[in-house]
Amino acid sequence: MKRGIYSKILCFLALLLLLAGAASLAAEFDPERYTRLNDHWRITGYWRLRLEYLNFFDPKSRVEFRDDFAYPALLGRLGLKMAYPWIEGLAEGQVNGLWNLPGAADAYGPGAVYFAHHRRHNQGRVFLHQGYLRLKPPFLPGLALQAGRFDYFLEDDFKTGDQAMDFLRTIRIGQRLVGPFGFSHVWRAFDGFLASYDDNRVHLTFTATHPTQGGFDIDGMDELSHVDLLTGSLAVKAGALLPRTEIALIHVTYRDDRGVRPTDNRSLAGVTPAPLNLEPLQIHTLGGHLLGVYPAGPGALDALFWWACQWGHWGTLRHQALAYAVEGGYQFRQLPWKPWLRLGWFQGSGDPDPRDRNHETFFQILPTARLYAFFPFYNLMNNRDLFFQVFLYPYARGFIRADYHSLWLDEGQDFWYLGAGATRRDQIFGYSGRNPGGHRSLAQVAEITCRHQLAKYLWTELYYAHAFGGKAVDRLFQNRQADFFFVELNLKF
Repeated sequence: MKRGIYSKILCFLALLLLLAGAASLAAEFDPERYTRLNDHWRITGYWRLRLEYLNFFDPKSRVEFRDDFAYPALLGRLGLKMAYPWIEGLAEGQVNGLWNLPGAADAYGPGAVYFAHHRRHNQGRVFLHQGYLRLKPPFLPGLALQAGRFDYFLEDDFKTGDQAMDFLRTIRIGQRLVGPFGFSHVWRAFDGFLASYDDNRVHLTFTATHPTQGGFDIDGMDELSHVDLLTGSLAVKAGALLPRTEIALIHVTYRDDRGVRPTDNRSLAGVTPAPLNLEPLQIHTLGGHLLGVYPAGPGALDALFWWACQWGHWGTLRHQALAYAVEGGYQFRQLPWKPWLRLGWFQGSGDPDPRDRNHETFFQILPTARLYAFFPFYNLMNNRDLFFQVFLYPYARGFIRADYHSLWLDEGQDFWYLGAGATRRDQIFGYSGRNPGGHRSLAQVAEITCRHQLAKYLWTELYYAHAFGGKAVDRLFQNRQADFFFVELNLKF
């Protein structure tokens, strides 16, 4: 680690410890005493301060690259929320700041991607993140009609009150295909219409939207008007059809004619894809999941199956792709720290032939990709992931998560992909790829997350990962070791 970066991390940690100490002294502070204006109106807020450090694989290049760097970032929101029996609404502004970003020409990783969108090392914006009205007609309880700008979490848009099932739905199912990209320093939102129905047996949601810019683009106010998104989901709640088992079906239609060039493996065959305004993408996805948590002995057994099939047009190519995940685990609820052990497998198809008329790479659409790639140098496209997870609860306010991933590319003749979908109206497709040279072995990743709840509305989180690169990494980089670290402080009310 460079001395300058080391000193910056120490200064940031000192600031974070100072803030956390002040927060601990104010642990009895209750924001609701000051933010609840009356029974129907209240002020909402979310503030996050984070330092990220990346020590990436060293590239095989004669050009001098920054293989390690650190940068701080701030995300802040303040909103006014209205809640009456038949109507609800929210107007929420957002402020962002990013500092000391590495240049895209001399570094890799998320910091360089933020820089690439606006070519500035220090960036900041203020814009409207959410603004919507939701009607709840009294003649049909459970129905909600919403219009405006809002966050949307596909396959994680309701809660049942079962802590284990809601936890798994949030971290292992929701936002695989469509989400607000919440790990990023900007997020994305969706402009349009949402209709939902909920009762004790089913939950049904339909959306027709355009996503906003965001994610890596700090201009989050602008809408991606040339990206059309339709989603529908039906979840049959646990117990309605099968005991303790939730069943869900989803459908997503994605159309993109922004005029940028898509990223795919045709360039490996010397073919340059046409811009999307000449050959747009129109991708249909049908999928769903099964999720169950079952009491067994001194704890609980969980099982999860997620799947998606895709078809449509990738420009002039015929698009056909699929992905699936199989996971299971057991939590020892009566032991100290309540250890929860889980094992899983994911496979997202790749394209075996860059010269034919078929595009078979699984397309992840507009996800919150970091949920399924904590060290975000890969995503679920052309990917195989065998992983082991441990969740621990050492004390009432503490949470520890440890993961180990073995990663391969599904097809060596396809790219090693990364990204989280469209973030900008022009110039940038949203996914990038590297040529693995026919190799499929990508990496082994060990990672740990620690979270401590400082107070009811305040928490801190720390994450560290180390990646051991495989042959695909070795082809492009001279050093097969990489590290990613962040520490953050969050306040939400």
